[in-house]
Amino acid sequence: MDEKEILDTLHARLIKLGYEYTALTALQQKHLFKIEVELSRRLSEQETALTWLKNTKINIASVSDMIDVSRKTIYNNEVLKDYIEHVEDVYNSNSPLIEITELREQLDEAVTNIKKMVHRDILLEDLKNEVDELRKEIISYKERLQFLQEENFDLSSRVQAFEKKKKIKSSLNVIK
Repeated sequence: MDEKEILDTLHARLIKLGYEYTALTALQQKHLFKIEVELSRRLSEQETALTWLKNTKINIASVSDMIDVSRKTIYNNEVLKDYIEHVEDVYNSNSPLIEITELREQLDEAVTNIKKMVHRDILLEDLKNEVDELRKEIISYKERLQFLQEENFDLSSRVQAFEKKKKIKSSLNVIK
């Protein structure tokens, strides 16, 4: 990395932290420059190591390509196939890349489950609200039914009283 790239990276990182490069003392700038050079070197080494790990993955395909023996030959020979698969299992049990991949898969599954649970909880809350509204509606209908039953009773009583009066009147008319 050249000096300009290092300074650009340094400026960008300081801005993210809320610092202005030009506001720093000359000594702080000098130390930060040295720190950025070292950190950039280490990050580059890490990237190289990760690339190397990815490119040296152990499996039948990669081994067959490297030793110039066909995959078919290895798959058809039980000893060769078992040997490579055994070493692959040992490698995978110690590989940080495999562990990271497995952790990412677990994280993705957990995020998916959380999203499903949130969706379920929202749906449940919506259903609870709907049930509450329906209960209020039922209470309102019961009150209305009670009112109508009372009104019906009152009207039925009035009809009976009217019919009674009518009957009495008609009896009086018959007597006259």
